Amino acid sequence: MFKKPETAFLHKEDKEIEHQKAEEDAKTLKELLRLVAKELKQEGIPVRDNCRIEMDEFSDIYNVKEIERDKQEVSRIESLVDTKKITPEQRLGEQLEMLKTGIFNKFLPDNFVTTRASRFDDIKNGADNVIIDRLNGNLVCALDEVGEIKGARFEAKKSQVLHKNNKGGIFLKYALAIKNGQIVPSRAIQNIPIFYLALSPEHVRKGVQAFISSADKPPSDYEKKIFDYFISSIDAQIKAVELNSNLEKNLKKRVENFQDTINQIKEKLASQASPGPASRRKT
Repeated sequence: MFKKPETAFLHKEDKEIEHQKAEEDAKTLKELLRLVAKELKQEGIPVRDNCRIEMDEFSDIYNVKEIERDKQEVSRIESLVDTKKITPEQRLGEQLEMLKTGIFNKFLPDNFVTTRASRFDDIKNGADNVIIDRLNGNLVCALDEVGEIKGARFEAKKSQVLHKNNKGGIFLKYALAIKNGQIVPSRAIQNIPIFYLALSPEHVRKGVQAFISSADKPPSDYEKKIFDYFISSIDAQIKAVELNSNLEKNLKKRVENFQDTINQIKEKLASQASPGPASRRKT
């Protein structure tokens, strides 16, 4: 059955408007992330304007020629991607990575610093975000994807990440550490736990819009829902990892430290959600 010309035209026009709005949201999200990056830079944390770990800041750790080789390898791999064939889901994936970085820094500024992994570690080692505990320097990573947050495909992805943790976690070449109370560039670190966080395209779009609209305001209800979901998802994955009695010892310690912090965050969230005596209904 053929569509009426006017129906097809209107559908195409709606798609163009939706695409234009998405592009505008992406630009605004980048600007907001630039503000997050500015605050991180003021602490001396080596990030670019998009909150990605800046490889050039590791010249005291790696030979400049080695860093340049890594950057060339990134460029080589990126050149294999046809930018004209990037799907809407891939573009949303970039937004999800930025959204997650912004939300974690908004909700947990006293607990963690969350950056995007260096482009090298993103491409070569499968890490989207680097999360470091401000107090003890504990390091974990996160992998994100635009997709369903339940179902067979989601469970399969979580199983793949669990398998990585059971095999000793991932390797991060451009890592972070705490030295004299400051977060600084670090040599490569092995046995880092990784967690899988997914959001559907619809939730990414809503989350981006909520993040944008609450930029100069307290977190929106939708942001809170996304953050609660992330924490619950990480908590469930930690429990799955801890079922393995033969975990690599460094990874096990990092998971335990992260679990302690997550428990504290959950307690704080629960206390905030509980109504105070004055707000309880009289019976």
